[in-house]
Amino acid sequence: MRRRPLLTTCLLLLCSLARAGDALFPVPVDGKWGFIDKTGKVVITPSLDALGHCVRRVFTTDLAPVKRDGKWVYIDRAGKVVLRVAADLPVRDGGPFVEGLARVSVGRIRLGDIGRITTGYIDRTGAFVIPPRFVAARDFSDGLAAVRLPPRRGCYVDKTGKVIVKDCGYAYDFKDGRALVRLDGAAGGQWGLIDKTGKMTVKFPKAERVRPFSEGLAAFFKPPKWGYLDRSGKVVVKPQFHFAEDFHDGCASVWSEKPAPQPPKKRNRFECRFIDKSGKFVTARAFDAAFPFRDGRAAVQVGGKWGYLDTRGELAVPARFDSAGPFAEGLAAVKADGKVVYIDPVGKVAVQPKDKVVFGAAFNQGLAPVHLPDGRRGYIDKAGRLVYAWTVAQPVFDD
Repeated sequence: MRRRPLLTTCLLLLCSLARAGDALFPVPVDGKWGFIDKTGKVVITPSLDALGHCVRRVFTTDLAPVKRDGKWVYIDRAGKVVLRVAADLPVRDGGPFVEGLARVSVGRIRLGDIGRITTGYIDRTGAFVIPPRFVAARDFSDGLAAVRLPPRRGCYVDKTGKVIVKDCGYAYDFKDGRALVRLDGAAGGQWGLIDKTGKMTVKFPKAERVRPFSEGLAAFFKPPKWGYLDRSGKVVVKPQFHFAEDFHDGCASVWSEKPAPQPPKKRNRFECRFIDKSGKFVTARAFDAAFPFRDGRAAVQVGGKWGYLDTRGELAVPARFDSAGPFAEGLAAVKADGKVVYIDPVGKVAVQPKDKVVFGAAFNQGLAPVHLPDGRRGYIDKAGRLVYAWTVAQPVFDD
């Protein structure tokens, strides 16, 4: 086997670390947007009218779609305009560059007429190489993109805009030359995997809905229950659940109706448990509420309090919190007695915010968005230091 030179390996590692360190975070000031680095230093002065959806949480791509002086442009991490979107119609939003092209939506939403928003693809000159004619579109993957033509015709197009596969009721991204789809028309609503020619190489059992694969398995709905199948179409876990989540860390949360009738005032008729990839329950205990596994831990509610389950089905962190968020970067925000802190995977307080925090989101690239008691929003670092804060009239961490 040919070995990569040590110097090359080190350079690649340094580049990846540099990219992580280059992450920028959006901040609003007086109705304008800018970006800070993880130390809280303003890198891009707040002068932007709007941000593209892909950089509203964190700016990690090479270029960010933003609106400046009433026009949509793409800027680099120094705030320099690299390209301008060439469009006759007003631009609504821009996406990241993926495989050399970026999705851009144009048009206006008018009362009773939402069909005027269409999406196309631009290249790195800012020109549309595929005109905006799709009512919905995804990024390119393996050279093809899933799009929807009016009124509701799903298909795949290549980088020239040519339709390669048509009559898709549902269409997901290609990966390793295969894509999950539901073919309508002559196929009659058949779910399966297609190749890049549109040929269905694997047909799945009859189902009303199949969700994208996660860790090799896909949840499927065969009324009235959900189960799981693998990429060969084999049913691995027969339909038996009211709802089934995706797999994370080898486990999936599944919901079933509670066996005993509940009092009329008790609204929650369902309980959650976790299964492994064979469909076996990893714990005999059922929970009133739970979130998927992240970093080997899943937040679960026991007796009105929240704790964390490990992948063996044991409570790694006892249920003692009023609320609990997902783990990210080895930390999770929890709240007890009105106090928000961040804990490590064994439940030990790892980050104690130096300012009082009433809500904390997950860490991302070294910073976590927080809400302060006086109505301000901001970011804290892993030392608990408030690196930047601002006053807002309405939430800015929107979806």
